[in-house]
Amino acid sequence: MANDGHEVYFLTCGKRCGKHIMNCCSGNPQANKGLCITCEFWTSKALSVLDKRIKRISFADYIKDKQEKTEWNYNSSKELRSTTYRDANIGLAAMSFYIDNTRNLHPKITPESKPYFDNLLDQGRTLTNASINLLSELKPDKVVLFNGRLLETRVLFDTCKNLNVPIDVMEVHPSNNPNQSFKVVFENNLPHNIKYRHKVITEMWDNSPLCEEEKKAIANSFFLNRRKSKPAGDKVYTANQEFGLLPKDWNNSKHNIAIFNSSEDEFAAVGGDFDKLALFDSQIEGIKFILDKFKENKDYHFYLRVHPNLSKIKYKYHTDLYKLSDLYTNITVIPATDRIDTYALMDAAEKVIVFGSTMGVEAAYWNKPVILLGASLYYYGDICHTPKKKEETIPMIESALEPKSDIFIQKFGYYIMDFKRATFEEQMYRYFDYTTYSISIGGLKAHGVNYHTLLGSKKLFLFTISAIRLILEKTFKNKFRLPTEEE
Repeated sequence: MANDGHEVYFLTCGKRCGKHIMNCCSGNPQANKGLCITCEFWTSKALSVLDKRIKRISFADYIKDKQEKTEWNYNSSKELRSTTYRDANIGLAAMSFYIDNTRNLHPKITPESKPYFDNLLDQGRTLTNASINLLSELKPDKVVLFNGRLLETRVLFDTCKNLNVPIDVMEVHPSNNPNQSFKVVFENNLPHNIKYRHKVITEMWDNSPLCEEEKKAIANSFFLNRRKSKPAGDKVYTANQEFGLLPKDWNNSKHNIAIFNSSEDEFAAVGGDFDKLALFDSQIEGIKFILDKFKENKDYHFYLRVHPNLSKIKYKYHTDLYKLSDLYTNITVIPATDRIDTYALMDAAEKVIVFGSTMGVEAAYWNKPVILLGASLYYYGDICHTPKKKEETIPMIESALEPKSDIFIQKFGYYIMDFKRATFEEQMYRYFDYTTYSISIGGLKAHGVNYHTLLGSKKLFLFTISAIRLILEKTFKNKFRLPTEEE
């Protein structure tokens, strides 16, 4: 941008060695001043490699008046997440930030926990005021930010939308190499906007210079790699499963339905279509609804494959799933760490039910009828049977559904696996080597990027900054204890 003659500003939380308007952020959820100091050092080091024409500014520069004291009125996590201020979704931003740090979907609001959440809302209010002042004063032609879901950026995103300021939301797209990634740009939309993501996935396929067969080969590699427990744009969750292994109580004489749940915390506080398109308030509510309808019908049996990403979650949206077998005789719950083969289960099942899991598009690829009961990035791809009302789910389970086949299945796989991004060269890191690396320090892993060095050594830099961070974090006390109790 600077090379093209644009005036570029780099916005940070606070002033260099001065006032910061946030004490909690993604890297500092308990408001430890030592982590703020470390972040300032890291930020200054990072910005030092930028072109000198790029000016650093701070949210703190745009706080003109003393911030009013607000009495936030909420008594539940649901009321908290619906809190707004000057048309910015500060409650949703606060909850997204909190869930990202705890994976607790429903924190209990108590006299002990409320000050923590009040502080998050206070920060959201201050950031909103600063954002409005900044946009009104600078009148930028465009704002660029990262992700847009968490507290630091969601209110700026909302304010830009409210004031009709064009905004590019940047996100990282993973590759098969865990140390390499690509930039992805979402124009005037969050990465979690399902309709917009559908458009992006479709355009990636349609605009590719590759021939149809080349695109299909790339797309097929996504589904084949996933099945073979090879990297495919995400963690490999099936590596410890036993090939071909089915549950011991499998009975081919019954209508066997496989349910693949997902990690609800990943999209719990995104809002938008993820709220509007969900048939049920929670996945377990949806599963109970189905089991209730079939509890007298012994011809049907349901197998719930608990998502491996939930294996270490101690909250009820995971642990209560294992109580279903005590309440209903028509379900077998397969634990997150079980060796049952996910793909053998999918193959043997008559139908597949998902709430948004990637297994939905995978099952469609493998020619299975799929019933989708929630929002997903493939929702508008016409590859699943999507009931619009809860009651429509039961006839779909009972009927002889045909698999849906649509080119969007291929487009989805191609979007995930097109690591070269052949038609989007601007998505490569052209000015800095953004390849990441890791080192182990006292049994803990620290992560750095190649362009950060100290005395010519990137590992020396990472070791030094990690040591400084550890010392400062221990020197200063946390201002808050992260609430973990759930409703």
